[in-house]
Amino acid sequence: MSGCHSPSLYLHTIQNSSLILLSLFLAPLCTFITIISLTISPYIALTKHISHLRRWRTSSSSTFRPRRILITGLSTSTGLTLARIFYRSGHIIVGGSFEPYYLPLPAHFSLCFKIFYRFSQPDEDGRKYVKDVIDAIKKEKVELWVHCGDGIIGVKESVERETQCKVVGFGEEVKGEFEGDVFAARVRGLGFEVCDLKEITSEAEALDVLYLEASSRAQGYVPKSSDPRSKDIGILPRAPRSKTETILKSLNPTPTNPQLLQEHIPSLQYTASTLLINSKITSFIVSPASTHHYTSLPHSSTLSLAILHLTTIYVSSMPIHLTGHLSLTISVPASLLSSASEFGATSSSIASLSRNIIVVCAKHSINDNIMLLQDEAEDLADSYLSILEDHEPRGISNGHRSESLVMPRPDVGGYYFAGVEIIRALIGVLRLLRWKVGLREMAAEWMCILEKIVYWREGTWENMSDPKRQDESRLATLEPIQTQYISSLFPNPNPSVSAVQNKALGSQSPSQFEILREVKRGWNLMDSKVM
Repeated sequence: MSGCHSPSLYLHTIQNSSLILLSLFLAPLCTFITIISLTISPYIALTKHISHLRRWRTSSSSTFRPRRILITGLSTSTGLTLARIFYRSGHIIVGGSFEPYYLPLPAHFSLCFKIFYRFSQPDEDGRKYVKDVIDAIKKEKVELWVHCGDGIIGVKESVERETQCKVVGFGEEVKGEFEGDVFAARVRGLGFEVCDLKEITSEAEALDVLYLEASSRAQGYVPKSSDPRSKDIGILPRAPRSKTETILKSLNPTPTNPQLLQEHIPSLQYTASTLLINSKITSFIVSPASTHHYTSLPHSSTLSLAILHLTTIYVSSMPIHLTGHLSLTISVPASLLSSASEFGATSSSIASLSRNIIVVCAKHSINDNIMLLQDEAEDLADSYLSILEDHEPRGISNGHRSESLVMPRPDVGGYYFAGVEIIRALIGVLRLLRWKVGLREMAAEWMCILEKIVYWREGTWENMSDPKRQDESRLATLEPIQTQYISSLFPNPNPSVSAVQNKALGSQSPSQFEILREVKRGWNLMDSKVM
């Protein structure tokens, strides 16, 4: 490795070593918490609710049919969150992922998976990985494959050609569409603003971009690199000019080692996550861009509607039907924040705002903010399954209206992670001891952490309610309670499916449709009687 990368390599090594030492120090505490969680998990309300709901959907619903689903890309919590959503909805989940050096991933131990496959790392042509995936799909009779990683270009086509399995993920049809100049040209062609991204191949070219070609709205450029070990350089140019030249020399841009300079605009960034099924937007989340906490923008805010408007037009402009996950990073200049937070906006103001916000980049992968949709598990699962030709409409399978867009519930404040907040609190104490901050600043930081503890949900602990296979005889006590509860609502204990179907398709008869909602409201009553 060249010497120009040595400082960033050393910094990366120190950072990883510190995290490993911290993990070893906290290992006894984490082990204790894990044992306690596994012990009490079967008895908490959420686990009981999930078990009851699965039993009702699989045994008491005459229209529901559990599907066999393969989830891959489980190296992060995102894939595991999606697997739990499908499990919560009553489906059979097969897991699969890489496990380098045969070290099992945390997801490997989740009980929501019927079976977990260890796939081969992709080689140059990826044939072994493709074979592993296809073998697993055929053996487990998988009907739907959802990939939660960055992309499955080349694999999707092989799977759909050799099996009957449907795939949620982009393939060859989008190759290059979300990258660099191609993506920027399409967004600009639609009349939207896009963040300026320059590819530089020499130091002289970089100096021209920084000092001669900078746009009027930009306050410098930020070097971007695909190397995770690269150091965060910050905003360029610097004063004096010689300091900028030294930094550019360390980047070493050449035709064989091109570098990227991204326009820096004072703004707030948001992530818009979308599930596309045949180019139809079926779920939509807008949250502030963050890696350690997630909260949803109000659905009816002008900004949320403007981003949805922009996403809809962008997806409609694609010449082919898209099925997969699309995440757009949106930058909102400070001057637009007041109007963006308004409610009750007109269609013209929504369209106007969408033309002034700035699209930074696009990714064809699922985003971590999907955890905001855990309370909408059934609807989200049905959105994925709508790609299957014989899947029943959402209004029939779960009693919800079929055309509604799946979005986070308004009462979900947000998700935080206790580990991150503990580190933040410790760093705050260290900064206070070093006189970097005052007592007032540290108190404000601690109040922010306390507010999350009180009003938000803890992502790690909530996910500790991993599905538990409970004793069937214990769950069987639900059946007489279900029968009694449903009989009290239905004059006829065996209502025809056609009546529910007619209501889901727009019939004016309300009684059969409303019963499905009433049954779900009764689960809390059932919980109290059974447990």
